[in-house]
Amino acid sequence: MADFFIAEGLRAVAVHSGERSAPRATSLERLGNGDLDIVFAVDMFNEGLDIPEIDTVMMLRPTESRILWLQQFGRGLRKSKDTKTVEGD
Repeated sequence: MADFFIAEGLRAVAVHSGERSAPRATSLERLGNGDLDIVFAVDMFNEGLDIPEIDTVMMLRPTESRILWLQQFGRGLRKSKDTKTVEGD
């Protein structure tokens, strides 16, 4: 997926347990700083991650665990201090 998005002109990396993985900490720093558009993660950031700047979560794998799905999806629901809210939120 990272290769596909890079080919489309986006700044993307993939973080996983394989040899070609981008470095975890550096990739998250770059995402938070706006130096990356996308970080694809494979079983890396299931808990303990807080990056309020995330504005999209794309779930690309099936799961039968509602709790796991909600936990991972929730990563994109936190508001950044710079997030603008619509009246009534």
